[in-house]
Amino acid sequence: MVSSELKRVPVDRIAEFPTELGNRCYLLKTIKLHPYCDSEEVLAEALEESARDPDVFRNVCLSYSPCRKFYDEYQKGNTPFFNLDPIRLEKYGEKYWAIEGKHRVCVAKRAGVKEIDAYVYELSENFHELLDQDGSSGTFAFESITYLRYGRVPRFAGAIGILMVDVPNRLRSEYPESHLLNHFFLDETRNTDGQWKQVLPGIRFRVMVEIKRPWFLIFGSKRIVVRSEIVIDPDHEKTKVWLARYSFEERRLKTLYRFGRWRNIHFEKLLKAMRGVFWKDIIRNVD
Repeated sequence: MVSSELKRVPVDRIAEFPTELGNRCYLLKTIKLHPYCDSEEVLAEALEESARDPDVFRNVCLSYSPCRKFYDEYQKGNTPFFNLDPIRLEKYGEKYWAIEGKHRVCVAKRAGVKEIDAYVYELSENFHELLDQDGSSGTFAFESITYLRYGRVPRFAGAIGILMVDVPNRLRSEYPESHLLNHFFLDETRNTDGQWKQVLPGIRFRVMVEIKRPWFLIFGSKRIVVRSEIVIDPDHEKTKVWLARYSFEERRLKTLYRFGRWRNIHFEKLLKAMRGVFWKDIIRNVD
């Protein structure tokens, strides 16, 4: 990590409520959410909605002893326990994100504190910025063709679907095949023989593979045709879902549907995964 600088930071420039609050958050316990089981999307929505109701802060947050101590110190003009455990923030442009001291940042934002002391790490790239949600739920279809010929580099045609999902911990034992940033290519390795398979509640897919061996080509040649469909229901599980389409002719990656708290760093990982799989087919355009 780059070197830090001690600063007096305007709280209103801390971009969002931290969701990684661990088991100590009394508010999440009160509304029966679990920081290690529920998705970031569910937690963020609950934190943001509750912050709009001042009674929640007075009656719930301040009834919890640690948060009450944080609040009392802020009222005195101090940043709580800074000498023992400094708050640390990352900064890009005019925005900050909490990386340590998340509970104290949460209290500061809820209490309307103007400024806090923090060690600030300036970022050279904007890893944290949230990407906009995109597209509409529905049914999406793809068809790709892989030409394999002995002694030659494979050729690709058509388009392929790429799905990325984040399975909340409470569902991982039930849906073990899906993981955060698992680049779920709808290719021949996902063949379901046309049977529907569920990724998460409200998200299902099927893949059909046809292998053809043209008689007029030399031995060892074949053509693999992959037809796939994915259905994303409007009421799907509230978590990260990103479906993209890659066209081999256009060499273009296009987002078809994106839901949840995806960040710039996730986008870079998606591009890296694409280049790793289709190393001969350089991505030229991104939508």
